[in-house]
Amino acid sequence: MEDQSSREYILELAREIGMVVFSSGNLDTSLGHLLTECLYLSPTQERALMRPLGTRAKIDTLLRLSKFAFDKAAQRKLVSSWCNRAKAKMDERNTVIHGTPGIYDGKIKLHLYSSSNAFEGKNEEWPKERVSGLFHAIVDLKRELETEIRPEFAVWIQAARKFHAEHWSGPQTPPVKSA
Repeated sequence: MEDQSSREYILELAREIGMVVFSSGNLDTSLGHLLTECLYLSPTQERALMRPLGTRAKIDTLLRLSKFAFDKAAQRKLVSSWCNRAKAKMDERNTVIHGTPGIYDGKIKLHLYSSSNAFEGKNEEWPKERVSGLFHAIVDLKRELETEIRPEFAVWIQAARKFHAEHWSGPQTPPVKSA
């Protein structure tokens, strides 16, 4: 059993938490780019409308958009399933990021304040393996967003571009391209 109070363990845990922060930011950016393309927003509109939204709000927006974009239940189900998993992982991410770490009984635990224990809090174990699992789950969600969800919206994106070209006489500003 690894000594969770050792400096090496704490540094590895901190690295894993940093990877969770980085990967969730990457997922947030990809969601913003997809929504920007779907709504055919200019760069100015993207900065004003997409960037201030939290990841959870972007996930909810994607889910709502899918109800308009897709006629097929299978497409809506794919997006709904992805959104539900993404929300759950973002809740876990918030737990890791906003929990107060401490060493209790020789193990690192996060002191959490959630709705069920809002006043007294509770300690929950988040060893580096669990944090690493969260990191990999978020990376997988981002991959699925790019390889499975984005292609489903391709027809919608083309229609938005066509509508914009036919009905907008102002400057043609392309949306932000995703990485």
